[in-house]
Amino acid sequence: MASVGSPIDRFAPSAFGLYDMHGNAWEWMADYHDDHYYARSPVNDPTGSATGSVRVRRGGSWHTWPFYARCSYRN
Repeated sequence: MASVGSPIDRFAPSAFGLYDMHGNAWEWMADYHDDHYYARSPVNDPTGSATGSVRVRRGGSWHTWPFYARCSYRN
């Protein structure tokens, strides 16, 4: 079977020394989406909105732009 990804260690490690950790995975977050939450949230370790109708997801996959694969991106 042919490989469809990039070779391991092809890119530089992250600031944490981790290789190949971004992209190709969406992660469901515990918090709910709130357009205004981060404007009034704590600066350090905000927990996110505890109520709402739409859960937050983070990350990206092989079919999204690199912007979405940032660990800080929320959707």
